[in-house]
Amino acid sequence: PEQPEAPEQPEAPEQPEEPEQPEEPEQPEEPEQPEETEQPEETDQPEEPEQPEETEQELEEESVQAAEEASSAASEDESGADEQAIGADITRQIQVKEVPIIPDFEEGAVVYQVPEDTFTHTDPEANLSVRLEMKQGDNFVPVPDWIDFDNSNLQVSAQTPGNVCDLGVACSATAATLEFRAVATDQWGGQAATNFKFNVGINSQ
Repeated sequence: PEQPEAPEQPEAPEQPEEPEQPEEPEQPEEPEQPEETEQPEETDQPEEPEQPEETEQELEEESVQAAEEASSAASEDESGADEQAIGADITRQIQVKEVPIIPDFEEGAVVYQVPEDTFTHTDPEANLSVRLEMKQGDNFVPVPDWIDFDNSNLQVSAQTPGNVCDLGVACSATAATLEFRAVATDQWGGQAATNFKFNVGINSQ
């Protein structure tokens, strides 16, 4: 007997198509960052010019100049009829009057009276003592033996020796110039001074 035909297998049902996946939305592009501006380069600061070093010679010249100025200032204090008053207490001061110009003396003995009011004091209780100095060369020294000074009445007496020009006294062809400094001192240590001078005739032979 014939075999019965095998029954047809039913067709497998079609698989449903997978739904399409929605496309992912495009990400917005990030905005471009602005480029950093270049910082301006620092300009080189101009170098300070080097100060020239003082040479030893210049330093020495400055030192000499300073010494000359100091010496000149000191000379001015001692020359002419400069007056100075020194005192710790301003209520007690020695006051000075300039000695007037003195006429020339003839050769021989000389007597000169310094004005009595040359030195006065602000304190009526003050006691003044006056000494006399004479200029020999560049310095003032105590008066020599041939000059007499009376402290009580400020009188100067002199008998100029024949060799007076050899004793550090300024001389011309016909006269010797005697320059003095009178210094007053009070009992509190205050001092004041004034200068004066006169010419005395000399024997030119």
